[in-house]
Amino acid sequence: MQIPPFKPEKAYKDREFLSSRDTRMIRILSEYAQPQQRFEEEAVENTVVFFGSARIKDLEEAVGASWSRPGKKGTILRSAKPSEASKSLDTTMTA
Repeated sequence: MQIPPFKPEKAYKDREFLSSRDTRMIRILSEYAQPQQRFEEEAVENTVVFFGSARIKDLEEAVGASWSRPGKKGTILRSAKPSEASKSLDTTMTA
């Protein structure tokens, strides 16, 4: 009786392996590679990245905030509504 040859599962199909701590860099790299592939497929040449947070301070808390220098009250910057701001940016970017 002959023992069939052992064929290990391909590493890229092994979800447990891919979820392990040892493959963290592979997962991070895929977060760059996958969007890059989609950009190339759609012929995207430029992108704009916005960094920010959904956690904003209440107006009362922000008024007393000291952003630039300790001991000095900060200045609140008021902007247009998000929809108006994005329309303005879109016009600027495509002009």
